[in-house]
Amino acid sequence: MHGRSLPNRPLVLEHLIIAPRGLVVVGPSFGQVLRGGRPNRGAGWKARQPAGRLGPPSTGATATAPGARAGTGGGEGDRRPALVRETLRRCYALRTWLGGSPWGTVPVLAAVCSCPVGRAPAHPWMMLDGLWLGTADQLPAWLVSQDILGPAARTELGRFLAEALPVG
Repeated sequence: MHGRSLPNRPLVLEHLIIAPRGLVVVGPSFGQVLRGGRPNRGAGWKARQPAGRLGPPSTGATATAPGARAGTGGGEGDRRPALVRETLRRCYALRTWLGGSPWGTVPVLAAVCSCPVGRAPAHPWMMLDGLWLGTADQLPAWLVSQDILGPAARTELGRFLAEALPVG
């Protein structure tokens, strides 16, 4: 499902996947955010800004990306903290809203993807503070790695969400 809004909340769920693993809120890709929200065009210099900080700047929590020096992230050019924070915020808001419905026991998860880079070996996906991080081609295998929701339950949940979450 794309572009759904939570009732009485100013949050748009850009991508929502109903998978065997549960309900997954997928944030925009790292590459798209680093390029200022545009598709694969323009401003390549933004993607080369320092990488490193994945936690909110105010907490001091960091996770260093492979090959990056610790303490080089943050600042205006590093939008990954906001990406992680906003994706998790949408996940938590959906989980809270769903908790008051008959579907309150369905797992609600968060994921952020990066684009695979040519022939470079892919790093394994990882979980960071409840957020799945990996390449877009790794996401399908993770989504089906646990069979919590069967096909009938996924269909019914999809109908419920289509009626309850307006587009917009």
